[in-house]
Amino acid sequence: MKYTLFTSALLVALIFSGCKSKLPEIKIKPKTVTIKGALGKYFEVVDKEYVIKECYDGADGCYKFSVEIKRLDTPFENELAYPNTYEVKSFGRYEKSIDYFAGFGVEFMDDNGPVAVETAAPTSLNSTTQEGIESVIRLNTGETGFVEFFITNNKLASSKSFQVTSAFEKNNK
Repeated sequence: MKYTLFTSALLVALIFSGCKSKLPEIKIKPKTVTIKGALGKYFEVVDKEYVIKECYDGADGCYKFSVEIKRLDTPFENELAYPNTYEVKSFGRYEKSIDYFAGFGVEFMDDNGPVAVETAAPTSLNSTTQEGIESVIRLNTGETGFVEFFITNNKLASSKSFQVTSAFEKNNK
């Protein structure tokens, strides 16, 4: 009897010691719907409450954040105005045929300023989904699409708001 009780207690202790600490579900609103950077006059963040979630693959310290982006009625200018002439892809694709790169980033803020930043430019290759960015670039006026960010920062628990950033650059083949 003592052996069974000891074994059960040991098993329970092992199960609980294997559990990782999880970030509580964080609900967060945009600081502003305005997107900073090169694509800001063409897109805005949909004003609603968003949730920072743990990644599905169970990676320790990995969090997923999806933001809904709306296409404004401002006509594209320059190279963006000619989607059939110029190929625009997300940062991280390095084929020579691509003419321009576009990207979205996110800044998470607490009461004192930024706590985590995922840039919109090439350093964010692993933090955003390329397909999401490319589909948002092709939205028609009034349509919305989602960009997903994958963040590895345990300071997110103190986040109170976020702001989306953007970049658009010529490929220097």
